[in-house]
Amino acid sequence: MFYFTNGYGLACDNVKNFQVVLSSGEIINANVDENPDLFWGLKGGSGNFGIVTRFDLVTFPELASFRYEVLRYSGTQNEKLLEALEEYQRVGELDRKSGVMQILDASTSFTALTYIGGNANEQPAAFGSFYKVPAISPLVGPTVGGLDGLTQAFAPLFSGPAKRFAYPPSMKGEYTKPREKQTYHWFHSH
Repeated sequence: MFYFTNGYGLACDNVKNFQVVLSSGEIINANVDENPDLFWGLKGGSGNFGIVTRFDLVTFPELASFRYEVLRYSGTQNEKLLEALEEYQRVGELDRKSGVMQILDASTSFTALTYIGGNANEQPAAFGSFYKVPAISPLVGPTVGGLDGLTQAFAPLFSGPAKRFAYPPSMKGEYTKPREKQTYHWFHSH
C-alpha cells in the first residue's frame, strides 16, 4: 500500500488472517475472531510466536486503476522538492485519494504522484506544491493505469548490475578502504 498509505494504511494494517505453525506443530489461524491476542502480536511486528505460513490480505478493487505521473527534476531543485513535500504533508495529505513518493539524488530526482479516481487531464489540487517546482521533463506523463504500469516506469532506473564497493582484505585480516574513491549514481538520463 506504499502509494496509498493515506487512505488504506500500511500492508500490515490490511492483514485479515495469519496461518501460523506453533512450536508444538499445531497449525492455527490468528485473526480478530480466532486467537485475537496472537493476531494483535503478529501485527505488532514480533516474529517469536510461531512460523507464519500464510497471510490473508484485504484487497481493494478500486485500486486496479488510478491516475499517476512521475516527474523528473534537476538535483538542484531538491530543497524546493522537500518544501513541496512539507506543504503536501500539511495540506495535500488531507486528500486521502492522493499519494506521493520521492527519490532525491544530487543529479536527478523523481516524484511519483498517484491519485485514486483521477483522470489524466486534471491536476489534482493535492499536488499543487509539486507542480510549482520546475521539472526537467516527465519520466511518465499523466496516465490512468495500474500498479504494474507505474512499476514498469521505474524499472529503467534500477536496471543494470548492482552497485557494490570492493573492500580488499588487508594483511591483518581487516577491511581497508577502496583503493580509489568511486562514485555511483543510481539514476542516469534517458
